[in-house]
Amino acid sequence: MSDDLRGDGRGLPTGLTDDIAALAAVMTEHGLGKIQINANGLRVVISAPTTAPAGTPVVVTTVASEPADGAEVPMNGVASGFVIASPMIGTFYSAPRPGEEPFVRVGDLIAAGQTVAIIEAMKVMNEIQAERGGVVEEMLVSNGQPVEYNQPLIRLS
Repeated sequence: MSDDLRGDGRGLPTGLTDDIAALAAVMTEHGLGKIQINANGLRVVISAPTTAPAGTPVVVTTVASEPADGAEVPMNGVASGFVIASPMIGTFYSAPRPGEEPFVRVGDLIAAGQTVAIIEAMKVMNEIQAERGGVVEEMLVSNGQPVEYNQPLIRLS
């Protein structure tokens, strides 16, 4: 993956979109269903589309890696705790549909892999899943708010 993580002005590390496109080409060429890369403190997981009906949410998981010693890393001025960050630019939604109960609330105990939000990007609803379990300590964005790449969304204890 590209070594330059300064950014391209859109919230993405420089070269990341080119790297993702190259990985997608490798997946297609070799018939892979999923590819995962860990580099420069960033984890990117790309899954090939399935034959699901149109409008089915796409699950994207991209999180900052934790240090090997298990210490928590403050992200973008957010205090202690594990942070679920946005894997993309889009609009944050805390519930599956308007008027429905949110996926999670402050105080909820969540499990790794549990859907915690949706980010709409280019008219596609992308489910955001917790990378690990914990208790929701703070919702860092509100429903309907635009979010940037790697912006902290939810803080877990």
